[in-house]
Amino acid sequence: MHKRRSEIATETTYRFLSELIGRCLIEVMRRRSYDGRVYSCKMHDMVRDLTIRIAREKEFSCFDEGGRQIPIMDSRSLKRLTCLNLRDVASLLEVPNSIGKILNLQILILVECIRLQKLPASITTLHKLTVLDLGNCPALKYLPQGISSLSNLQELYGFKLASLTHTKSCHFGKLKNFLDLRVLHLDINQESTIEDEELGALADLQKLRVLLINGENCEEVNILEKLNKLTLPPHLEELYFGHYHGEATSDWINPNSLPELQYLCLEYVRLVDMSPLFWSSDGGNSWKVKGLCLKFLPRLQVEWSRVQGVMPSLRYLEVSHCYMLSHSL
Repeated sequence: MHKRRSEIATETTYRFLSELIGRCLIEVMRRRSYDGRVYSCKMHDMVRDLTIRIAREKEFSCFDEGGRQIPIMDSRSLKRLTCLNLRDVASLLEVPNSIGKILNLQILILVECIRLQKLPASITTLHKLTVLDLGNCPALKYLPQGISSLSNLQELYGFKLASLTHTKSCHFGKLKNFLDLRVLHLDINQESTIEDEELGALADLQKLRVLLINGENCEEVNILEKLNKLTLPPHLEELYFGHYHGEATSDWINPNSLPELQYLCLEYVRLVDMSPLFWSSDGGNSWKVKGLCLKFLPRLQVEWSRVQGVMPSLRYLEVSHCYMLSHSL
């Protein structure tokens, strides 16, 4: 099968994965409730054993007696490696500089490496990289400055809004260079900085479809005000906003600014009410949201009937720990 021109790498991968699932070669472990998309899966034992046997026969890679891969820099598999998954490696403090030698790498997963403190500058040489996942890496305070040269990135998770004191960091304004970006996950903390001239950095990302903003319980008034002034691209389809300390949603969360939004998730936020623009359709647009998730919003005081009124296309709903949401379900 050939890659379709309109598909990005992860979409092609998911299509292949779906075919393997349909042929019972891959077993589904967990699906997303919103649309049934596969979250996690595993290879059947017999298929895995056969794969390891073929890899050994072709001298493609090395394995120990337990069937676990032994990484050797000169192995054929490492030279051709396109995906490196180091998820949840608790002992990882720093990615080695030698990662810059894996020039064919397209996907790098470092999610939940909770002690990871630094990425090497050599990561900026991985120009084929399309997916970089740094989600839930709390010890990592910034990304290297040159990372904005990775213009082929399509999915970027865990982008740190660093302080200006980190002179070697990649700042918010550099996001405008990622023109192929489809998915973006921003991490914000007390030290984060956004300059006025950077507020429109996301506006030119016309391919961006999914945006995740993690406020990390930031209470800094200045950064909250800057978040409220962001300019977003109009074609977003999914928006996730979590751990936010503002008392109202940002003004840009409205049907006119996000006319194509299909899914909205607000969780672990201190909202008391929605912004007046949230309810507004003065520009001629109404919410097209089909899925809504409201979790751990204990202070939110709105009438559920009002939410239903502005979201007529709603067909999937998840509500949890919203004690003051009037007449909820």
